[in-house]
Amino acid sequence: MTFTVYGRPQTGRVAKQLKNSAVVEIDETRDNAELVNQSNGVVLINYKKLQKVESDH
Repeated sequence: MTFTVYGRPQTGRVAKQLKNSAVVEIDETRDNAELVNQSNGVVLINYKKLQKVESDH
């Protein structure tokens, strides 16, 4: 999945789905090493804060 953290696009996979959110494991890249380190490689995404993103496909 693709999402933003601090306005920067990230990718990752859903590790666990919860009732109103998901635990997402962040794919580590050269550009996000600090974020991965600070967050232990995971973020919690609240479904209420999701917004549809238009795809080029």
